Amino acid sequence: MPKGKPIKIIDYFRGRLAVNLKHFVAILLCIFVYNSLTAQTDNSFFTQKETFAKTSPKKLALRLAHIGHFQNHEFNSNLQHGYTLPGFQLIPTMAYQLDSQLLIFAGASLQRLYGDAQWFQAEPMLTLSYFTKWGRFNFGNLQGSLDHQLPETMMGYGQVLQNRQETGLQFLGNTKNISYDLWLDWQKAIRPDDPFKERFVTGFSGNWKAINNKHLQLAIPAYLSIFHSGGEIDRSTGINATQYNFNTGLSCTLGKIKAGILFDFYEDESAQSIDTFRDGWGQRAYLQYTGKVLQSELGYWDAHQFQAPQGELMYQSLSRKEMGRSYFFRKMYWTRWSLRKSFNPQAEALFRCGTWYDVHQNTLDFSVEIYVKWNLDIKLN
Repeated sequence: MPKGKPIKIIDYFRGRLAVNLKHFVAILLCIFVYNSLTAQTDNSFFTQKETFAKTSPKKLALRLAHIGHFQNHEFNSNLQHGYTLPGFQLIPTMAYQLDSQLLIFAGASLQRLYGDAQWFQAEPMLTLSYFTKWGRFNFGNLQGSLDHQLPETMMGYGQVLQNRQETGLQFLGNTKNISYDLWLDWQKAIRPDDPFKERFVTGFSGNWKAINNKHLQLAIPAYLSIFHSGGEIDRSTGINATQYNFNTGLSCTLGKIKAGILFDFYEDESAQSIDTFRDGWGQRAYLQYTGKVLQSELGYWDAHQFQAPQGELMYQSLSRKEMGRSYFFRKMYWTRWSLRKSFNPQAEALFRCGTWYDVHQNTLDFSVEIYVKWNLDIKLN
């Protein structure tokens, strides 16, 4: 396959910013025709922000948080292998509120895959949270993974099952019209003469509601992730690497209908290219409709040399199935439906299925997923 011509971000704005309107209009027509059968798809089912909520001063509380999962992904494209992932996560935690501003949070993250008696993970957790009138500061285990609210192109929802725990520093801010998350996730530390590089990820997730009332919400998001590996005391022969992902766009919510356009950018500023491409971009148009139980989404993806170290593989241009194979231009349609049922405030279930049609490869991928979640809160004094 011939190599694609590198495109800098400034070139994107000059000549490639215009979205292919016929695709987006087609999505609009489809969703309004079928809106009686569809609803919004989101990943809020997987978030656990309440785990870090404040309790009353001098109070001790125990929480058990559980997610059971059964994922089956059938991928016919050449981008990634299909797989099945059955198992569960259990996160027992204890929280003690020292005063009105300080919360100590300690526990463990336990994970097991069904059908593999040898596969079991246990990781300790410890967080100090400091609350101010501007927001919350976390030191230790972060409110990470999908709680960052990054788009799927930058943070795949599979991260919550495979790389949920993040450790480092974090500040969360929230006002009436602006919310943001700034974090540093230290993924690998080094000691003198270690044969590998240190590695960390820092990021920003923000959302400004330009219009915010009960009838209409107009929001402008901004997301940034920086991936770096390096160090001065290791003896690794690998190169220092720095990669960037940036995303922004516009979303509009009118009643139960939400439409949006997001623009993704990728830059590799390493001494040598890490993932084949030096830079790339993508644009995504989507339309969602939200009901009480039913949820769905229709979307279109158009990209050139796009990469994201933590993003969903289906959006990327470098194959993980056939090493060395690249797709410099990507065009893809997708749709997802889900049923989300709450049994009570502590327990709910989610059934979700999706299809992704790759235009250039002429392939259809699909997935079926089942999740159950329950939280048990116990006051200990």
